[in-house]
Amino acid sequence: QSGGIADDRWLLSLSLERHEMNDLVSDQDRITDETARRRSSDALLLELGYGLNERWSLTFLSNYIEHRRQIGDSPDSKQSSRGVGDSLLLLKFVPQSLSVLHRHAYGVGLGVKVSSSDDDEFGTNGVRYSQDMQPSSGASGTVIWGYYAHSFSREARNTVHFSVNASFNQSNHIDYKIGDDMSLGLVWQSLINEDWRASLGLNWRESAADERLGVKLPNTGGAWLDVKPSVQYRVSDNFALRLGYTQPLSRDLNGALQFTTSQAWSIGVVGRF
Repeated sequence: QSGGIADDRWLLSLSLERHEMNDLVSDQDRITDETARRRSSDALLLELGYGLNERWSLTFLSNYIEHRRQIGDSPDSKQSSRGVGDSLLLLKFVPQSLSVLHRHAYGVGLGVKVSSSDDDEFGTNGVRYSQDMQPSSGASGTVIWGYYAHSFSREARNTVHFSVNASFNQSNHIDYKIGDDMSLGLVWQSLINEDWRASLGLNWRESAADERLGVKLPNTGGAWLDVKPSVQYRVSDNFALRLGYTQPLSRDLNGALQFTTSQAWSIGVVGRF
């Protein structure tokens, strides 16, 4: 995640992200799935930020997502839903950014999550899709953000970045509550030449179990550790292209069985103006 934004400058990021969620996991072990189940999602992600002054910035994040699921080979076994997902408005305070004079950067932020109305999708049989197939959670929430970065030289050819996010969710109109979660990110970034930059990140996330009518649901929540390599190519002084990949390293999930992410890809463009 990015730190601060320069005074009176804009940041715009658009990316396409695909998730394959075909791993069947029991606790920490991957189990062979014999149901021919397939689950994936494609999302268009938007990040728009504005620097209010040298220390304060405001960031808006949103997405449009399509879910797909198939169990078995029958045409009737296919399910799909699409719509606007949850959005986030985040106020950041970054008193120090990386520069020729400063090798340390740090900041904190507080955000409000707002849901869209796309949280009541139904199948062709008239049955409401399960919550994981809904584009939006249908509930508001609060996010706390923290950030630290260190540069190993004035030129910032090699930097390390640390971020923390904590999300606290409310219940939606059917009294379903997505579990509160916390994630920690650690990224090493290196400048290869004037145009290319590479990074390698680790992301740990832990989520509480989902709840319905105040009762915790089985086979939801747990902990995930992912590795995230990426490359970035500078098209101009203000725009760059990014390619990223996510591979799970370990999972420790609640309940007897859960389907979870097997891999993910992303491609995007980021601009500052």
